[in-house]
Amino acid sequence: MKELRQDVKDPKMKKFFDIPQEYYEQSQFLRSIKRNYLRFERLSEKQIESLKKTVEEFKQGINREQLKKNLK
Repeated sequence: MKELRQDVKDPKMKKFFDIPQEYYEQSQFLRSIKRNYLRFERLSEKQIESLKKTVEEFKQGINREQLKKNLK
């Protein structure tokens, strides 16, 4: 989690990654996307869309574990 605290230099992306810390703690996917951005300083359109969808699910109170249970 320490590496996720690095500053994002691009103002647009800084706002994009400004989501509650608890979301990062609960989601390996969100941590992975941010690590990739910090490493390569860019994201694909699919990564951006997936991150937006995941954050929206968290805002609605749906986490990945609940989604997995619902699929079974």
